[in-house]
Amino acid sequence: MRWENLSLYKNWLRSSSHCDIKLFEKFVSECEIIKFSDYGTNNVYQILKGEKSSVAYGSINEPPYADHRDYFKDVYGNVYYVIQPYYGAVDEYIGNNYEGAVKESYNMISEINEWCKEHNLKAHYYGSQYSWYYKGSTSLIIITLPDVDVKYFKS
Repeated sequence: MRWENLSLYKNWLRSSSHCDIKLFEKFVSECEIIKFSDYGTNNVYQILKGEKSSVAYGSINEPPYADHRDYFKDVYGNVYYVIQPYYGAVDEYIGNNYEGAVKESYNMISEINEWCKEHNLKAHYYGSQYSWYYKGSTSLIIITLPDVDVKYFKS
């Protein structure tokens, strides 16, 4: 796994018409993020603990609904596993199939919570209005070690 300078990620966001750079910059600022990685392995628990992972990309050691996933590291060495799945984006269904979206969200949260419990991790859920990737169409979920306090949108 290789940690990269955030400027690479920001450049990618700026070049994409479906990304909200301001939301990402708020995440970076509030959580004091300094590095990112989208490279290599997916043994989430080992990576969040700061260990090298021996599991290959695409392994079964990812949570359910892992989509648009990246790792971020803060100034204190804490690692955040960010996923932005299309599931559970209730905003997308308003006036359409709201009841179905709520059920889908509940199922997603239940499955991710179960996976986190099995791996001694914690999931922090944010609505689709906080996701910088296809805002309104994806949910934002940040998975951390249990003792990490995610400060995104707490102020």
